[in-house]
Amino acid sequence: RDLSVAYSRVGDLRQARGELDGAEAAFNEYMKISRRLTELDPGNAGWQRELAVAYSKMGDVRQARGELDAAEAAYNEYLKIFRRLTQQDLGNADWQRELAVACNKVGGVLQARGELDAAEAAFNEDLNISRRLTEQDPGNVGWQQDLALAYSRVGDVRQARGELDAAEAAFNENLKIFRRLCEQDADNAGWQRDLALAYSKVGDVQQARGELDAAEAAFNEYLKISRRLIEQNPA
Repeated sequence: RDLSVAYSRVGDLRQARGELDGAEAAFNEYMKISRRLTELDPGNAGWQRELAVAYSKMGDVRQARGELDAAEAAYNEYLKIFRRLTQQDLGNADWQRELAVACNKVGGVLQARGELDAAEAAFNEDLNISRRLTEQDPGNVGWQQDLALAYSRVGDVRQARGELDAAEAAFNENLKIFRRLCEQDADNAGWQRDLALAYSKVGDVQQARGELDAAEAAFNEYLKISRRLIEQNPA
């Protein structure tokens, strides 16, 4: 297992450098070892998780290369494993979150291929899981962030279909959550950036509907936050 983790970390570094072939080679070794471990002990949930993560990383590399069919195949294996794990242990919140992430990744590939109905179904499953997790633990800011991003992905699909009212409703939920998170931690630059992007998405929908004053107000918030972040960290 330690060897597999080492391959995974090497792959992460290579991917960060844009060395996709080298990253894929490392992730293949990670996957090969993880698969062998699960065959030795099929009941070991930890090794099942490692195999799922290996498929996820492989999917990321393939998607970065534009190999959408291969990426979807890898993400579907990731999804399949976490669907099985969550069914075995319905109370495991970490498994639930991983299942939501898997749905999100599958949805991203489907959206890139223009399969908007299938993409929305995947994003809606992500949204439903994320909503359920936040209801169980409203103070978990990580799950709040996941929920916000799930709303954003649903909004993107609706906007692509021209369903502007439905898109705005989803984007407003995204905006509401990030506004609340930023009020809790005004120094979190990542959340500030997500809040800025939330304003941008709301503005895009308003502009598409011809509501130019409202769109300008939203874009000005986007601009204001972005300017402040640049002043805090000019590099």
